[in-house]
Amino acid sequence: MKNLQKSITVALLLAALGGQVLAQYGGMGGGGMGGGRRGHGGDSTTGTSRTGDAPPGPQARASQVNDKLYDLRSRMQLTPEQGKLWDAMSDQLWDMTVHSGTARAPADDDTPSALLVVQRHTADAQDRATRMQKLGETIGKLYAALTPEQQRMADQSLPALIP
Repeated sequence: MKNLQKSITVALLLAALGGQVLAQYGGMGGGGMGGGRRGHGGDSTTGTSRTGDAPPGPQARASQVNDKLYDLRSRMQLTPEQGKLWDAMSDQLWDMTVHSGTARAPADDDTPSALLVVQRHTADAQDRATRMQKLGETIGKLYAALTPEQQRMADQSLPALIP
């Protein structure tokens, strides 16, 4: 169990440090089945790669993450008990993805003071740390309920989806 907790902690730290890279390049690539699952919206244009376009915004990235989570859940064949834990993790991961890279709105003043900028960054970092801590706890509960095969499947896909 300690190795599992260490693995989760390392994965979360790597995800936190690599969040900008994932946001820029869109994570695991691929299309999924499109369409907004669970009411989160989605990009219903084409399922093709848009390498020349700008990186997807938080909502588009969240839709991609949601599609990949849906597909992974289907492959893992979760029990109803596991499904409840999965839904809690999925909702938190989706929420983190939507809020990743979104800075607080600038004040009316065009040139905020250095102190104000630092305070905003600090508040954003604290918010992200709180969300990451909750996600880590939720993933820990989910992993405790998964079979070893399901854990391997999650380990192959989930780290790339963590913003």
